[in-house]
Amino acid sequence: LSRGKVPGVASYNVAEMSVPTFPLIPYDQLPYVQIDQVGRFTAAAGCVIYDGGSWPAAWNYRYFTTEPTINIVHDAIVKQEGVTYLAARAPGRETVEFIGGKDLWFRPIEVRTGPDGAVYVVDFYNQAVIHNDTRGPKHGPRNAAVRPDRDHYYARIWRVDHKDAKKLVVPNLAKASGDELVKALSNPNAHVRMTAKRLLEEKLQ
Repeated sequence: LSRGKVPGVASYNVAEMSVPTFPLIPYDQLPYVQIDQVGRFTAAAGCVIYDGGSWPAAWNYRYFTTEPTINIVHDAIVKQEGVTYLAARAPGRETVEFIGGKDLWFRPIEVRTGPDGAVYVVDFYNQAVIHNDTRGPKHGPRNAAVRPDRDHYYARIWRVDHKDAKKLVVPNLAKASGDELVKALSNPNAHVRMTAKRLLEEKLQ
């Protein structure tokens, strides 16, 4: 669309416009404050559309994204709008985040759906999530702040599952036949379908 230079037509669509955020730690108590987009997303990181196949249908195609600066994982309902999509908070959850942390070391930076249908959150596990701290600490050779509260060795992975999730049988596709891989293309879990597709493509090479 952008190459076609159609007047007034953008090559993208904003599904959810600059929404306010609702962390569990009040903004005036955050150890590292936002300096732009205060009260909104300033460092949205990993995101995923839920296609795990085990959660109740209301969660299908739910959008998740992380915001490590204010210790939250956000979710929104995605609906088709013509040839594009719109996203909005679920009714009754207009001022609630999917996950909110009070632990200063909880810094979610990535989210993915696993082959078991659960949602996995990668936690940077670092109180100092910022790179360039302008408040005085010494900076290293790559301009990263040298701080005692910055951990260089550990992280956490959280497995988040719905209380009403169906148990999925995760097929072992490592030695699956072509017919088994084709059957796996209709699996309710996107991770399994994508793996089957990749292995089929590799067999054809």
